Amino acid sequence: MRSAGGYISGGSQSSSDINIKEIVENNYKGFSYGDMTSVAVSPNGEKLAVAIQSSDYSAAGCLAVFLCGADGTLSFDQIYEAGVQPDMVTFTPDSKKILSADEGEPRNGYEAGSIDPKGTVTVIDLTNQNVSHLDFTVFDSEAKRAELVQNGVILKKGTAPSVDLEPEYIAANDKTAYVTLQEANAIAIVDLQTLSIENICSAGYEDYEKYPIDIDKKDAAYRPVSYPSLRGIRMPDGISLFESNGKTYIVTANEGDSREWNEYLNEAECNFGKGQTSPSGKITAENSGLTGKVVFFDQNDYEGLNSEYDYLFGGRSFTVYCVDGSGMKEVYTSGNELEAKTAAYFPQYFNCSNDSAEIDDRSGKKGVEAESVTIGTVGE
Repeated sequence: MRSAGGYISGGSQSSSDINIKEIVENNYKGFSYGDMTSVAVSPNGEKLAVAIQSSDYSAAGCLAVFLCGADGTLSFDQIYEAGVQPDMVTFTPDSKKILSADEGEPRNGYEAGSIDPKGTVTVIDLTNQNVSHLDFTVFDSEAKRAELVQNGVILKKGTAPSVDLEPEYIAANDKTAYVTLQEANAIAIVDLQTLSIENICSAGYEDYEKYPIDIDKKDAAYRPVSYPSLRGIRMPDGISLFESNGKTYIVTANEGDSREWNEYLNEAECNFGKGQTSPSGKITAENSGLTGKVVFFDQNDYEGLNSEYDYLFGGRSFTVYCVDGSGMKEVYTSGNELEAKTAAYFPQYFNCSNDSAEIDDRSGKKGVEAESVTIGTVGE
């Protein structure tokens, strides 16, 4: 997929390319094409949906739907309005609904006069062409917001959940969708029958007293250390779903993500080689042996965290939850296994960066950065 020019193609541009930008502009009058962000094919193989953001970051995006021919060709079907910044599109397993996670990021920052769009979940019922945009305003009351914070959902101070929450990724069965709210370290549970957001659950945290972690980027080796005062904010990105013995399980890839918009950044970078301490003061160069830079979460603007702890972005892990009524219960987390396994299998590339093959380069910032998860079956 090539999004810059608005094409879907299996290779280099040819007569079989489909110019998404041209189709959208010709069939959706008044829409200003920005970027193509996601593509999904229905489980029955009959339709393909494309998520498209507007060039105006605060304006509604759209979902373009194509019919899939038996010979592999695509023909334009219809365009539906999405929420602001549709970031991920998917179908329900029965192929009857299209869902999109509409992120609504404040791309011009939080300065006066800038806009922080509402995050939403778009639900398109293909049986009756009904389009619903589900937002989080039900959680904006003082009591509901306080409940979210009490339960470990991270919210920016002074902001309403409806504008602060940013849907990222979706996993769904035919009745319920589970939507990651990455920056809030949470998962929203959406009832697809009543078209309502039932609950928002914290994704939890990794305990680095229990799971030793490597946050030292200077020693060029895998050297896990336990830190009693350190936690990893899972901040899941990708999410998937499976069912077993009558129970529904969801699995998250706990990547982590900071907020960086114009002059705003919620990172607290500490260089232990210069005698600095962690934000809480509990981790020092002397008691940890750290010598390089570590990027912590800056708690100053946020609620939902415990000031007694230091926090890192991401859990460097994947986690499995069992759906429990209208909530979810953690049943497994990989802890530090991803770091331990990659260090064993690819020691020369341990925690390398995307732009540097230097070992340990990412150890002080999100480490292995698990981003997506896919469910499959091996044997039985």
